[in-house]
Amino acid sequence: MNDGGAARVSAGAISARIDRLPATRTIWTIVVLLGFGMFFELYDLLFSAYVAPSLVKSGVLTAATAGLFGTTGVASFIAALFTGLFIGTILCGFLADRFGRRAIFTASLIWYAIATLAMALDLCTTYGEGFLIANNNTLQRLLFNPGAPYAMLARHLWVHIIIAGNPMTGLNDCKWVKSDDGQSGTDFKTGVIYFAASHENGPQHYEVPVSTFCFPLSALPANPADRTARMGSEMRNAYYANDEILELWQVVKETIAEEAGKTVKVPWNLWLDVGRHIRTALSRFEEKSVKTNKREAERLFNLNGKTPMELVLQRAERDNLLHVLDQGGWKVQPELRAAVEGAIQQYHAARAPLYPLPDIQRLGYLDEQDTIVCKADLTLYRETKPHTIKTEDGYHTILDGDGEEMSGFDDIKEARAELKKLNTALPPPVQLTYRAGQKYSLRTQTVQSTRKTMKPNSFNGELEELEFTGQELAIFIADKVRDPDNEKEELTEYCFMDGKLRDDNTTIAEARQQKNRRRRRWEREPDAVPIDFTLQELADHFIIPDVPDVAANNPEGYQANLDKLNDVEQLANALIA
Repeated sequence: MNDGGAARVSAGAISARIDRLPATRTIWTIVVLLGFGMFFELYDLLFSAYVAPSLVKSGVLTAATAGLFGTTGVASFIAALFTGLFIGTILCGFLADRFGRRAIFTASLIWYAIATLAMALDLCTTYGEGFLIANNNTLQRLLFNPGAPYAMLARHLWVHIIIAGNPMTGLNDCKWVKSDDGQSGTDFKTGVIYFAASHENGPQHYEVPVSTFCFPLSALPANPADRTARMGSEMRNAYYANDEILELWQVVKETIAEEAGKTVKVPWNLWLDVGRHIRTALSRFEEKSVKTNKREAERLFNLNGKTPMELVLQRAERDNLLHVLDQGGWKVQPELRAAVEGAIQQYHAARAPLYPLPDIQRLGYLDEQDTIVCKADLTLYRETKPHTIKTEDGYHTILDGDGEEMSGFDDIKEARAELKKLNTALPPPVQLTYRAGQKYSLRTQTVQSTRKTMKPNSFNGELEELEFTGQELAIFIADKVRDPDNEKEELTEYCFMDGKLRDDNTTIAEARQQKNRRRRRWEREPDAVPIDFTLQELADHFIIPDVPDVAANNPEGYQANLDKLNDVEQLANALIA
């Protein structure tokens, strides 16, 4: 009866009994473990969906699959995952019945997670360091045998370990081919190579006679574990990791193909196209090479699409163009060099005056000069006006040097303390003397000027304020000559401009006037240009270089045009007569 009663217990009753069990700690532990297991199982199973876009972006896969059985597309990648699951279920499904589903599930999940983590950590550094485990026969054929195709890379290997058998299987009698007697064939050996780009002395070879999963490196003859064979810097931090390793290896592949003559090299970094525009290009190797100066590369690409003539009109752009051509280390097309030289000659020929100019007019050509020589002493003395206190009705107001109100105090002691603080912070008086016979650094800059004036209105005759804006030439002369070998050297410059701009109704916009860094902070900030000297003082106290006129720049052309003018004059006189 008991057996019959037990047989009549329904599945619903059993489920209801389980539901009535209290939520003990054991139950919650099982639920949490199952939840974690399901999370990692689904994460590993579905990772192909969010890995595929990155594989397409890096060039490993293509977005479209070529043909039904194509192997390079995203579809084939996903299909391979489920094909592997299908085959694995057929071939290895019996393991769960033999060893238990929980043991096999746990082991496979742990192994799958470790393998995925190893793939995520498979990064190389920009220094090219790492290790590789492979069939030792393959390593011998590719790296170490005489005439090996990649023998030149062997000098970057610092350790080569040869292990008998296959450590992955624990077998030390693996054979490529076995006869019926099980003896003949090629012994299988596992090779491990450690490589580093900064190491160039070649590898030291060690052989482990017995295959085992954990063999002691200390048992090797020279103990590679202490890295004594390693040359060059060793310590690398995590931020050296490089996720562009695939692209870098592709660059190496293309460079080797270029050296072997299989592909065409980029002939020039700068050249002229059919429209006489400058074109720029770098090979993929030059783009990725650490030897390529990124600042110089930026200068190179800034020239792209421009014509030589438009780049020689301004002194700064012309200097930058010549720097890229001569000092950038690039491959420059000879036709481009000739075009730049021709553009510079045309620019100077068109800019040359028709007749010799006086000193004051030659100031406009100083943008071609880097230095200037003083011919007569020129002294500047500018005293800083102190702050003062104005007292009215018991209230004390601090005024700046120009009489403008700054702050007020009820207590005279507080006002005096603030006045002392402000006057102490004032800069010292400026005293400068340009000495005759001395050379000084010079640069020019155009700055914006604004002039206000009063003019009668044309309709009602009332005065109204008008504002005029324009560009003015500012010439800055330093207090000494700049050291060409010291790019960070900072000089104190003084401004020479037209004297009429000192008018109270004229304002000069901010310019890049350079201040001495040793002075106080507020002096280093850009400010309205103080006109220290006039252009007439510049012409009177400095040697203004001669400017070749058209007759000096192009004597043949000048004489030919002069002859034509004489012919025209004679023809006109003949017609009049």
